Amino acid sequence: MPTKNKGEVSEFYAFVYILGNRVIELVDGHLQLLGQNVTFLRVFRNEGIVYQFPQDGIVENDTLDIVRDDGRSSKIARRVIRSHADQLFRLIAQGDNISDDSPEIVRLKTLLQTEKLTAKSIDKSDLQGEVISSNQTHSHTLGFSVKSHVGSNPSLINSNHENSLLYYRVVPTDHERLTDKDRGLLEQIANDFNLPNDGKRTQIRSYLEILRKNGFRLKFEKTAKEALGYTLRIIDTKFPDILAEVLLEHYTYEKKSKKGDRRTLGELVDMCCTRRNLSPTFQMLGQNSEEIMNSARYKMQNFLLAFSTGASVSAKWDGHDQANGGIIIVLKDGRVVCLELFTRNSIGEYLLSNTVFDTPSLGRHGGGQLEKIGGDWFFGLQLQVRFDQR
Repeated sequence: MPTKNKGEVSEFYAFVYILGNRVIELVDGHLQLLGQNVTFLRVFRNEGIVYQFPQDGIVENDTLDIVRDDGRSSKIARRVIRSHADQLFRLIAQGDNISDDSPEIVRLKTLLQTEKLTAKSIDKSDLQGEVISSNQTHSHTLGFSVKSHVGSNPSLINSNHENSLLYYRVVPTDHERLTDKDRGLLEQIANDFNLPNDGKRTQIRSYLEILRKNGFRLKFEKTAKEALGYTLRIIDTKFPDILAEVLLEHYTYEKKSKKGDRRTLGELVDMCCTRRNLSPTFQMLGQNSEEIMNSARYKMQNFLLAFSTGASVSAKWDGHDQANGGIIIVLKDGRVVCLELFTRNSIGEYLLSNTVFDTPSLGRHGGGQLEKIGGDWFFGLQLQVRFDQR
């Protein structure tokens, strides 16, 4: 029997919640209420159906029209949808894997005349809607991405074999060229130190520490595949180097975050910007520490936004967003809120504060090992980013 996890069903719950409530509150990047809201006029889910709220201007009008492409239509009382939304959230809160054939889900799909719980995996936009916010005078049709704080943390960027692999050249600490002695030592290290296929961050960190103690450092060389490199350069011509340094920082820092073992991407960027010996990559970002940090955080926000709305590791991105309305968030208490719509400030801050690098299966995706290519040695690190609502 097919099942869905809490995150997948939360996407459907957000859709049902919006149909029942019509109005959701706007929050900033730290999920604090802004005292504003967004009102949905219509909702679309790519099934030839439009869910349309009354156009009489009365938000409290408690009906919903379901209009099909073939002209058929029907009305539903929104209080009924709200009641089903409450039952659906209780179902999500109680179980880890939820059956597609659960009676509550079957009833809702029948009521709303829909066949699917979630958008296609290739879609960055989980639902589309015509909306108007309290600080806007005109409506806009936008695509939204749904993120859930209920259940396991969802991924933002999934590793995909060589498509997500970053290569670092292994060089001596004090210069750029390997000697024959260096090559022999690296051969020995490669033979003696093998990570398990499910290697963790701490194990990769141990490997890198062995290299450091033997007088070696990693210098970013390139992405394994050009598609990822191209996409990163669209964001900023120097962003591949910036990302490579921040990813390496993830595997080399020693102190734990106050919130847990893994530091957020925002914390890692700040660490790279405040090193005593600032790297040339970060030195070029500004004339003082404030400018450097502002520049680095801005570029990292753009990276996270790109992969939230359209980019992927396996294809060259054209710079066009698929989800252009922002992020809808399902909170742990069942409330559904929306990050500020018409600027990217709140969304960018939310992403910086709630995403972490993750270590995928090395056996499945590669990386985490020394590799000899020609007469040079390289070390690969996988790019994987996950939400971490702590």
